[in-house]
Amino acid sequence: MSKPDFFAHLDDGFFRMIVEALNHEIFICDANGKILYLNPASEYLTGRKKENIVGKNIRELSLDGTISHSVTTQVMETHRICTLIQRVSSGKDPLIVGVPIFNEENEMTYILSSAQDIEEVNHLNNELMWKNEELQRK
Repeated sequence: MSKPDFFAHLDDGFFRMIVEALNHEIFICDANGKILYLNPASEYLTGRKKENIVGKNIRELSLDGTISHSVTTQVMETHRICTLIQRVSSGKDPLIVGVPIFNEENEMTYILSSAQDIEEVNHLNNELMWKNEELQRK
């Protein structure tokens, strides 16, 4: 007996609700770097409104100082998954993973980038190191 496909009964609204609820930034560009979609977490990380970003080319965000460098451009050049830590104009340093999406003809059609602010992770790591040092002194 085969298992039912969980996604078969879900509509696009369900996926939009999930993506928009994530605290990870989701950025979707076409293969040329045109920004097609970003979720609310992107606004938090970049400090810029969605309306001011969607439709631009990702290279424009590097040129205007919104981002230091782009994982999307790395994926555009390599056609491979790329990871980097980026500096954004809001002062945050998110960890970003860019993933190429290919069609049936193996042509890259989209680039999905997911980012998470690692400030809290760094803060917790520093706190843990401080506690460990404190324990060692006792």
